Amino acid sequence: MKKSFLFALTLVLLASCTGKLKVKGTVDPSLDLEGKEVVLKLDDAEVTAVVENNSFSLQTKATDDDRATVEFPGTRIPRFFIVPEAGTVIVELSFDEDGEYQQIIGGTPNNDLLAEFDSQVRDLMDELNEAETEYEESEVMEKYTDAVVDFLEDNINTKAGRVIFTSNHYYLSLDQLDNLFSLMNEESLSNDLISRIHEKFNAKYSTSEGKQFIDFKAFTPDGEELSLSDIVGKTDYVLVDFWASWCGPCRRSMPAVKELYDEAKGRLEILGVSLDDDHDNWTDAIKSLGLEWKHISDLQGWQCEAAGLYGVDAIPATVLINKSGEIVGRNLSLDKVKDIVLK
Repeated sequence: MKKSFLFALTLVLLASCTGKLKVKGTVDPSLDLEGKEVVLKLDDAEVTAVVENNSFSLQTKATDDDRATVEFPGTRIPRFFIVPEAGTVIVELSFDEDGEYQQIIGGTPNNDLLAEFDSQVRDLMDELNEAETEYEESEVMEKYTDAVVDFLEDNINTKAGRVIFTSNHYYLSLDQLDNLFSLMNEESLSNDLISRIHEKFNAKYSTSEGKQFIDFKAFTPDGEELSLSDIVGKTDYVLVDFWASWCGPCRRSMPAVKELYDEAKGRLEILGVSLDDDHDNWTDAIKSLGLEWKHISDLQGWQCEAAGLYGVDAIPATVLINKSGEIVGRNLSLDKVKDIVLK
């Protein structure tokens, strides 16, 4: 039987009418945290303290929209979220001899909700860590996202719900996100971070599979203006490829993209949309990589207008469009693109 190495950390979290957030904590002496730093982070603030006599105290100002985390840099304790609300927040943390981490948070209404969510997904997180194949990982992730959605359907308009949503929205499908946004009240939708997520979601949703493409234009390496609509309809398919000269995964994918382009010539056109901000870096990469298809860029980096219209938040990213202008798929594997184009 494993010997457990346990300790408890008690956080007292007080929010006064002036918005002051106070955190007090005590730690088990066996953790040897004496003299170590503890950090309380909010969206626009960060305060630190040193553990003395196995206790610490931090305070700063916070608002209802803040996300708060507590961290112990340089230790095995992962950062954890707390909800900034009046009351006493109890955090119980543990490591066994194998280094397996356990965490329980509670003590106030919204932090109790965080504890409830954690208890519901803890076994799934263990399964995810133990998954040995991509298939197993995919199966567990599907169960995990379903659990996230089930919980948020009942709690999306709480402070805890907003914390859980903003921490997990990356894993949710467009349909799952659409469902959750439809359940949000005005307070949730007006949250700064959720508002930005919603804007990105709207861009992705309006350019998802089955939708008509949204036109954009930028300049070719020679300085000529070129629109997506100038290309769509001239071949059976157009693959819009968002990339940049500084993007390692983009560059590593180019040999396979070139192979696809050569094999599907006459049926497929590619439009490279660069998120570069330097003209020479962009054009030098096109030349050195031997990219013979069409290219455009507004040289605005991540502020690229086309990337914003299509909700691109990571590259490489692709959008496949058929001759009638319908989006066939986004971020399809090149093998899948080949199957569609050459069928």
